[in-house]
Amino acid sequence: MEEKYKPILPEDLFLTAFDRQPTEVELWMGVPSDFHGNRASGNNFMDLFAYLIRKHGRKDIQAYAKLMGVSSADLYGAIRAMSGIGAAEWRNRYLVLEAKELLEKTTWEIRRISARLGFSQPSVFSKLFQTYTGKQPFEWRNNWRRRNR
Repeated sequence: MEEKYKPILPEDLFLTAFDRQPTEVELWMGVPSDFHGNRASGNNFMDLFAYLIRKHGRKDIQAYAKLMGVSSADLYGAIRAMSGIGAAEWRNRYLVLEAKELLEKTTWEIRRISARLGFSQPSVFSKLFQTYTGKQPFEWRNNWRRRNR
């Protein structure tokens, strides 16, 4: 019988874009006291990949592979095997989660958020954000503010 494992997706790891101490509830949920904005997945490889995306922002998958000490092919294969999606897709979804939180909880300009996430041009960030959310970053922020007044 073939065993099925739950895929490890960005939504499972991403907790916050901000550096802070975990809450008591998060500690009870298993979030380590020295966390870097991510929940532990139970898989050190995936946890390291998420940490590097958070630390370095948007980079080529080859750059992450080099930082992790593996070949690009191994990184691509491992991420697909553990998540069911490609490494670039995984990275993009993680960055969109981070972008949403920054748009919702800061007054930073789109340019600043784009730079924080490692994009060389705000227009590239906006295009990626719209691809994943269906909205431009400013639209996301405005809609969120209207809903949460």
